[in-house]
Amino acid sequence: WPQEDFSDNPITEVLSQKVTETESLTECDIIMHVDSKQQ
Repeated sequence: WPQEDFSDNPITEVLSQKVTETESLTECDIIMHVDSKQQ
């Protein structure tokens, strides 16, 4: 496949979105965990 088609692939976009969401969730979990330990 040409790379252009790959970058426009909806599956790839969805996967990258899920990865971003997961990373954000992990950061939030870490922040929450640290906050609860400080209290």
